[in-house]
Amino acid sequence: MHRLLPRFIRDTRGTVLIIFAFMLFFLVAVAGAGVDMGRSQIIKHKMHQATDAAALAGAAAGLGLSESERNRIVERVFRLNFPSNFMGSDVTYEDLAITYIPNAANPDSINIQLASEVQTSFMNTVGVDKVDINSETQVGIAATGPAQADIAMALDISGSMAIRESAYSCGMTDYTGAFGPVSDSGTRMHGLRQSVNNFIDDLIGDGPTLSENYSLGTVLYGRDTSPPIITSTGGVSGGPRVLVTKTYDNNLQAMKTFYLGTGSGNTGVLDSTNIMGPGTLGGLGAQTVHGMVNSSNRPYGTKDGRIQSVIFMTDGRNMVYDPSSTTRESDSPAQNTLFSNQCMQMKNAGVLVYTIAYGGDIVCFPQISTLLRDCASGTTAAEKADYFFEATDGNELDAAFTKIGASIQNIRIVK
Repeated sequence: MHRLLPRFIRDTRGTVLIIFAFMLFFLVAVAGAGVDMGRSQIIKHKMHQATDAAALAGAAAGLGLSESERNRIVERVFRLNFPSNFMGSDVTYEDLAITYIPNAANPDSINIQLASEVQTSFMNTVGVDKVDINSETQVGIAATGPAQADIAMALDISGSMAIRESAYSCGMTDYTGAFGPVSDSGTRMHGLRQSVNNFIDDLIGDGPTLSENYSLGTVLYGRDTSPPIITSTGGVSGGPRVLVTKTYDNNLQAMKTFYLGTGSGNTGVLDSTNIMGPGTLGGLGAQTVHGMVNSSNRPYGTKDGRIQSVIFMTDGRNMVYDPSSTTRESDSPAQNTLFSNQCMQMKNAGVLVYTIAYGGDIVCFPQISTLLRDCASGTTAAEKADYFFEATDGNELDAAFTKIGASIQNIRIVK
């Protein structure tokens, strides 16, 4: 026995296995801690995105709402952006602490705080059962500093944009004299040019043209024709549908040149030579602008507090045109459905969606306004009044763009 004990003490075989057995517990704990902490950070990031979107929606809902009405908007957007039981968390809308300063009816700012905890799966083996997570968002309305926003404009440049508004009437079949060049101040395209010009000037203000606060992206949609359609009967020849896109650019003067050209000439993409033929593919236009807002290198919700907004303008129904048979499918069900679905997805992601129904067709075809009103942000009629506009002529279109610009500039995340 005395001889076996010294031999046992000197024998080192199997010691690695013993050490590993002791260390395994700590290795698992460390790896598990990484998993738990990573999961808590993902939940916290998602939580912050949801409170940002909810606060922006609450701020953009307009004035005069009761606290319960504004809370309902905040709740809806938060729930859309933070699904129930996200990654096993128990964060809910009821955890939000919402403060309207000075009040809900006419707030200067909205503050949302959210404190919760994440139950651990591995760290509890070393006595850590939960990780605390917190988020705070404050949105200023009419803030002293400028807003920061990415603005995507989807503009209809189909053939009807060349119509002289004064020559248009419901049910007309003879278009003799109804179309004109963009230099004609009575055409819809001329009104759009003036509105876009003033809208960009308002964004530039006294600041540099290379803006730190705003960037513009564009989708122009219609149907390509060769030659462009400015005929007396509205006939068309050649060409498939076309969407012209320009990704976000913070050089606002360059964007202005893109739209309007340079000098006194009526050039740029908003020019009579670029007007497309009949075929207002609003669904495809909405799908394309949605892709721009949520592109792989600019996913919505990850812009460090930048407001995401879309301005959608059209002067007609969604219409699919077949030049080979000269037939038109007005109020295309496929395009209408696609349009509505894209609008809903953008709104659910916290994007502010502004829509404008433009021109005499909105009187002749009220379904245009219905489709665009449903697309716009807001839920009640009072809320949608801040996001949906009807403009029967260029002056009213300019006024709509001015209101939209003021709305975007007066909302920002300050914390």
